[in-house]
Amino acid sequence: MLTSEIQDIIKLASRQENTPELSGFWERQYREVLEECLFLLSQKTIDKILNQTEINPIVDEFLPTGFVDILAHQQKESFDEVELQNTIDIAIRFLDNLIDAVYLDENIKKKIKF
Repeated sequence: MLTSEIQDIIKLASRQENTPELSGFWERQYREVLEECLFLLSQKTIDKILNQTEINPIVDEFLPTGFVDILAHQQKESFDEVELQNTIDIAIRFLDNLIDAVYLDENIKKKIKF
């Protein structure tokens, strides 16, 4: 089971989607890879996201990071390449949405017309 902090981070990332349907879909995808420990957020990412007031992109040079557990994708003597690629795709989207959530304030989003 995921901690409440990780669940909050998942919700933060999924809110970056364009529609409620996409938001719900990606929230389920993020939750699945994190619950199955296929992908793990770095502790630095968790700490920084939870304390957003301390993030200054110019000073911190902070980007969310995580780890794909390759061994979790192993089946007998081979890797499940399809599942591994799926995990990587979900992880990249998750981290990208976290970057948007952390760095793009509402004024910038309006100017870019998100």
